[in-house]
Amino acid sequence: MIQINGEAVQEYQKKLSTSSGGTDGNIPSSLGETVFTGEDDKDENNILDDIAQLDMEMDQEDGPDWMFDAGETSSKDLNYTFCPAPHQKQALHLFTQHFRAHPFFSLRDGSTRSALEIQCKSVFQMYQFCKKQGLCEVWAYMWNCWYCQTMWPLWAWSSSPYLT
Repeated sequence: MIQINGEAVQEYQKKLSTSSGGTDGNIPSSLGETVFTGEDDKDENNILDDIAQLDMEMDQEDGPDWMFDAGETSSKDLNYTFCPAPHQKQALHLFTQHFRAHPFFSLRDGSTRSALEIQCKSVFQMYQFCKKQGLCEVWAYMWNCWYCQTMWPLWAWSSSPYLT
């Protein structure tokens, strides 16, 4: 028994030793005499190698057949990347800004924009970004699936009169 704040508290006798992120600690165990030695566990390097291998396999995998048009084939260029990694975060950030824009929210200078002004500026910004970075296929995708007149109202807050 130990004393904490003047009260007697029973001390745990059985402990389970763990390791996480390079630090060891003891966790009270209610598993009786069961001992975990960790011999069956892979070491950290093997686990990281497995994760890296899964990532590579995931990136190389094509989508299901129903996603592709008849006659569409995968690229023979093994170095082909639809949108290079450095541009992915930038494009997503820009897209998110366009998604959140709404006439209700004023700009830093206190002025506001109409829904049409937001749409025109958003389309132009994404087009300019893709053009500057040489992402013509990304722009084609963005236009056809997100920024064209028929798709814009489906996702952009600025097109909804109900968000005021």
